[in-house]
Amino acid sequence: MTCKSSGTGNVYFDDIRLYSSVCPEENVLRADFDCDCEVNYKDLEKIADDWLDNGYKQLSISAPNTPLAWYKFDNDTQDSIGNAHGRTSVSPTYAQGVFGQAINFNINEDYVELTGASELFSKIIKGITISFWQNGQDSPHLNDTLCCSDYIYGQQNPAIAINLGCWKQPGKYYWDCGSPWSYNNRLSGNHRHKAEWSGRWNHWAFTKDYSTGTMQIYFNGLFYDSRTGDKSPVSEVTSFQIGTGWYGRYDGLIDDFRIYDYPLSQQEAAYLATNGTGIIDLPLFTSTDLFYDNQIDFKDFAILADGWLENQLFP
Repeated sequence: MTCKSSGTGNVYFDDIRLYSSVCPEENVLRADFDCDCEVNYKDLEKIADDWLDNGYKQLSISAPNTPLAWYKFDNDTQDSIGNAHGRTSVSPTYAQGVFGQAINFNINEDYVELTGASELFSKIIKGITISFWQNGQDSPHLNDTLCCSDYIYGQQNPAIAINLGCWKQPGKYYWDCGSPWSYNNRLSGNHRHKAEWSGRWNHWAFTKDYSTGTMQIYFNGLFYDSRTGDKSPVSEVTSFQIGTGWYGRYDGLIDDFRIYDYPLSQQEAAYLATNGTGIIDLPLFTSTDLFYDNQIDFKDFAILADGWLENQLFP
């Protein structure tokens, strides 16, 4: 049976909108590593990059020279070398660190000011390394500064020569080093995973070679990032603070903070990160570990293959 009808009149439409397909976060597939709502060749490329990776590595190491300043934070802020002892803004607290105690920055006014900063940094002629162990905490303000020179709150265009900051959860990192400050003296990028910042101890080393302008970052003894920028050295430093600065205060723990008067090699950074053993044994925190067994292999590939070319675009 066919029903037919006809008529005349007016039909009104209002607020017509056109939307593209969306990919709600709750719909993202496990093997969709780049979160484009489809399991495809991009995700296969990612798992190939991590193939046979695991948390255990034997690294080549070399013992570094004696640092110019060394803050062990074993219930005090003294410089073990004796060049520039630290003083605190308030009474700091300490917690279990990687080696003995670590300083805990958990109050708004917490920071460590280095005495004699001008004399200390005037000794750095060829290059610099700043290294430390770090375990961050969730921060309501998100932007954190680990250390900074010559920062004055509220001053526009401060004469900053050194800055390590804007570490979010995860988010961008900024390694600024050189006088005067400029974008050519900045190495920046995005953290790969929140575990690089919080929830566990990680070792970082930030270097700059004044003769070449090469700036590098080592993470747990492994190469992390690099750029060749301006050859300008650090100069005219009058103050230096740990735990606060340009991007606000830092929330979390810091241990074994060292300043070297030359750029460490990867082998030297690996020595510090492994306490001279050369062995790293850390859990993986890559999304490609689909089988959750701390290694990337055919078990993970099988899960990816099971979802191959599936998508969750809506509508």
